[in-house]
Amino acid sequence: VDSSTEAFILRLLRAENKACFVRAFSESPTAFTEGFSKLTNVMRSLRVRKLLLWPRFHASVSASLERNKPEVVELSVALPPAMPGIQQGVLEVVAECLAQLKRLNPGLDVQQFTLENSLFKSFDRMVQQQLDPIWHSLSPQTKQISRDLSTLRTLLSYLTQYDCVTFLN
Repeated sequence: VDSSTEAFILRLLRAENKACFVRAFSESPTAFTEGFSKLTNVMRSLRVRKLLLWPRFHASVSASLERNKPEVVELSVALPPAMPGIQQGVLEVVAECLAQLKRLNPGLDVQQFTLENSLFKSFDRMVQQQLDPIWHSLSPQTKQISRDLSTLRTLLSYLTQYDCVTFLN
């Protein structure tokens, strides 16, 4: 967290104004409860000494959010010419892996194993939850397909996150 963008911005802000007031919102407050002293570490890296937690439905928080509505700007950048082809190829391999997984394991509830669902972050966990109870009885091919699906999904996310040289490495 010390290297996060938020920590950097707060360091710049505090360098200019030592007594500034910081107000922050979290889309995932439960993430602060995971791990050992997660909240303490975040507070230390952001150099915040005092913490007040308020739910969004609290009257003062709700009023403040109504007065100061955020301005959301959405930017989209077109993919370079080769990327849609790479993306389509990886999606075809994912579809084939899902078809093999369904064919090799007819006893599984595979209705959720769709190409559309494979684009969600929770897909790997969903597949693992289905396979964990019977992992010891699965064929090596099924286990490999499960790992391949995870790797392919990582490749799909890297395709849009990294530049071409980093992606190739």
